[in-house]
Amino acid sequence: KLYYTWLLERLVKKANRLSKEENRRYIVTRMYGKPRMYTKQQLKDAVKCRRFKKGVTVEDIENNAYYITAPGKTKTPIPEKVGIKK
Repeated sequence: KLYYTWLLERLVKKANRLSKEENRRYIVTRMYGKPRMYTKQQLKDAVKCRRFKKGVTVEDIENNAYYITAPGKTKTPIPEKVGIKK
């Protein structure tokens, strides 16, 4: 559990940094049991190529994501969902 929380915190920091630098939206979500970070464009391409079950959309993935950045600014994570202590 500690390792999983550490990975999430590290990915959230990386997503914030890259979002400010590249002005893109990053989404931190779980895939194949591990937290992963994707750009919104990567998720759109993955949905197109059927890497997810039929009927899954980018909006579904965003609704279940741990953390989403907006281009140039960040959305604060839900502490209970990510496991970050205040």
